[in-house]
Amino acid sequence: MREIQVEVRGQFVYKSSKLGGVQGEGNASRMRIRLDDSWSGYAKRIVWRDARGLCPTAVVLGVDQMTGENTPLDYTVSIPPEPLAVAGWCCFAIEGYTEQEDGTVTAALTAEDRLEVLAGGYGQPAEPTVSQALQLQHEIDGMIGTVQESARAARESCTQAQAAAQTAAAEAADAIEASAAAGVYGSAAAQAAQTAMEEAGRSESWAVGGTGLRAGEDTDNARYWAEQAHLAAGGGVRSFNGRSGAVLPAAGDYTAAQVGAVPVERKVNQKALGQDITLTPEDIGAAGSGHGHAASDVTAGTLAGKVEANAAAQQELTAAQVRNIKAGPEDLTAGTSTLATGTLYLVYEEA
Repeated sequence: MREIQVEVRGQFVYKSSKLGGVQGEGNASRMRIRLDDSWSGYAKRIVWRDARGLCPTAVVLGVDQMTGENTPLDYTVSIPPEPLAVAGWCCFAIEGYTEQEDGTVTAALTAEDRLEVLAGGYGQPAEPTVSQALQLQHEIDGMIGTVQESARAARESCTQAQAAAQTAAAEAADAIEASAAAGVYGSAAAQAAQTAMEEAGRSESWAVGGTGLRAGEDTDNARYWAEQAHLAAGGGVRSFNGRSGAVLPAAGDYTAAQVGAVPVERKVNQKALGQDITLTPEDIGAAGSGHGHAASDVTAGTLAGKVEANAAAQQELTAAQVRNIKAGPEDLTAGTSTLATGTLYLVYEEA
């Protein structure tokens, strides 16, 4: 599969090739998209339009498209069939979305560019791109197992951290009680205090790591597994459109303007677009296919071809009208030569 290298620095796009593909193909070429750090923290998608600026097709940049070190700044995505349906220059826009304080989702960062689509058929067209809702559902289904495993590991780490903390607290309490009960047992109390400090260190190791007390503690602690669960959920969604927890796509989540669609309230010559419509020449200010013009409308100009008189009309010999005129060097013989009624014949002598 042919691959186009794309680097996005802020709102500027740099690509290794301008050719997107051949008219009619789809998912035959792909783009390796690398984003700079200004795109961190945004949910991302790429919206395609064909050479006419029509047929917007959105592809969510999610976990399945991540490349390299599996970071949310490096993606590989195939070019879908919709923007390649028409020869010319199709366009794409990479959009970064963020959630506002009032819960609305807006595009905060956009980078746009074009790719050339060469003319020519490519046989059977590729399958159309699925909707954003189905793409998001696929992403969520794919992350459920990872999120559940991360959550289980986090619970186990938290349980171990709580047990270590409880042990440390008990040891510390024992040390204080022993020291207060008999000063002669000061050394034993000191030892208990030392043990309490060690248990406190182990508690910190299980909670956040970084103590050097356990091998691999920096990737096996409560905070690490909580962060892994957060990353597996694509950055974490606390709430969306008044819903919290495992948020699934629902009707009404986005407006037509947010996904580049035409609202159903839009009309063409007072015909609503909420259903199929039929346009007449009058709807767009055009003349009908069977229209004509009176002779008086033609006042000047040069005709591109020959004009013949109406055969039936020129049967009226006494009327002033356009008539056919034929000229040639051959003699005409009365009663023998075939002559059309109403047509003028001229005979000339060749030099």
